[in-house]
Amino acid sequence: EDITWDSLVALRILSPKPEIFIVGTGRRVQRVPPAIIEKVKAFGVRLEAMDTVNALATFNVLTEEGRVAVAALLPLDPL
Repeated sequence: EDITWDSLVALRILSPKPEIFIVGTGRRVQRVPPAIIEKVKAFGVRLEAMDTVNALATFNVLTEEGRVAVAALLPLDPL
């Protein structure tokens, strides 16, 4: 719920534009607001939300394959 289109300004200025944006939501998967998913999709980037451990693993695999991916990773435990 803390993710807003304004908070994703870095995503919009990256070059080259990433093909996938991975959101690590901590220990458990949490939903990203549908409006954010739609805005990111309309921008031409796929958004995937998953727990942080799997998000990090997915990011590593994608970048090893040479794909342009970015990630926002929340800690496993609140600070």
